[in-house]
Amino acid sequence: MAWNPDIKRVDEYVHKEFLRMAYSQAWSSPDPVTRTGAVIVDSKLTDILGFGANHLPRGVESDKAKLDDRKWKYEHMIHAEPAALLRAAKYGKPVDGAVMYVPWVPCTPCSTTIIDSGISKVICHKNLIAKTPERWWKSTGYALELLEKCGVKVCAYEGEIGGVENLFDGLLWRP
Repeated sequence: MAWNPDIKRVDEYVHKEFLRMAYSQAWSSPDPVTRTGAVIVDSKLTDILGFGANHLPRGVESDKAKLDDRKWKYEHMIHAEPAALLRAAKYGKPVDGAVMYVPWVPCTPCSTTIIDSGISKVICHKNLIAKTPERWWKSTGYALELLEKCGVKVCAYEGEIGGVENLFDGLLWRP
């Protein structure tokens, strides 16, 4: 893959464990193509403040045909990043200065939500970023630029996660 965003490398064990949690959280998603999760941790990396997976809002009914319809799915699916932020808010957990772990790069709308929430750092998994289809490069590249420009540090864990599976762009993957 030719795309290689300029993101910093992180390799501490604790980051691997929180990324494993984000990958695990993703399996609660009904999305038949790409499942993603997010975990928010306080700045000391000691307390989980929120977590989420891409999902449909409560009360929205779906079936295979609806979930296979990309337009319908994109109009209804709540992404993992705002889902984690909403859970933290629901339980009164402030996220200002917190760290968000996501397997992949947040999209632009999720990035603006992350910025506005006060998250200070986003840690992704470089191995999954490398699997990004070309059709998403422009959007994810802009999201990375926006996060950095607005003061949110973006780092990438480089290496295998182990012990989890992921569904990304229709393919099962073992990070």
